[in-house]
Amino acid sequence: MIKFFRKIRQRLLTENKFSKYLIYAIGEIVLVVIGILIALQINNANENNKKTEFEITILENIKEDILADKVDCELNLQYLKTTVNNEQLLLDFLLNNSIQESDKISYVDALGVDLITVFHNASFNNLQNNDIGLIKNNTLYKKITRYYDFYVSALKELENNHKSANTYDEKLIFFRKHFKVIDKKVRMDLSDEEAWKQEWNRYNFAVKDIESLRKDEELKILLAESLFVNRILVDYYLQLFKKIDDLNKSIEYELRTLKK
Repeated sequence: MIKFFRKIRQRLLTENKFSKYLIYAIGEIVLVVIGILIALQINNANENNKKTEFEITILENIKEDILADKVDCELNLQYLKTTVNNEQLLLDFLLNNSIQESDKISYVDALGVDLITVFHNASFNNLQNNDIGLIKNNTLYKKITRYYDFYVSALKELENNHKSANTYDEKLIFFRKHFKVIDKKVRMDLSDEEAWKQEWNRYNFAVKDIESLRKDEELKILLAESLFVNRILVDYYLQLFKKIDDLNKSIEYELRTLKK
């Protein structure tokens, strides 16, 4: 092809047909420019395809992460609800002298444990370390950053660092004073799902002296405040699950759009 154009150019110069040669030269330049533009378009299309594929991968990974977050948080919520239920039963028993001690109260569950919350954020970090415009849907990008920067950060701070949400050590002081260990174990089931099923046996407690226990006003205050904070946490978990479900739907819709 190049030899063909070269021959035409040489023939026009030999025949001294300058005007025709000029038109030919302009046409050749136009063809070169068109070729460059086509090459650029192909290159841009390839780059855009690569970005779209990476965007799909990131969104799929974030989707997996938030669903894993939900499973892990459901374990925390289940145990938190158990703690709240037994804290309430114990506090009712302490406040109302007409209520008799009941086997319905699990004292070890009223004592509870301090929960730790861990989130899967590797994919989100990967997104942050790459082009900020990678996710072209700005509304979806804002939803994702809102989930991690606010909801995840707030829950991690509450569960892992905030003293008011971690009352095990404080309650343990009073439990050592008013309770004794009995040779009766309580089974803790943290999940019904086979893949996440966790079971432990924990020794139960019995009250040493009911009258002394009922007179302990500090314990009543501690239980009341623990209930207040734990109920806020329960509500926060439920709100978090709604955000996860909403974000999951938004990601699924965007993935279907990108894969068309």
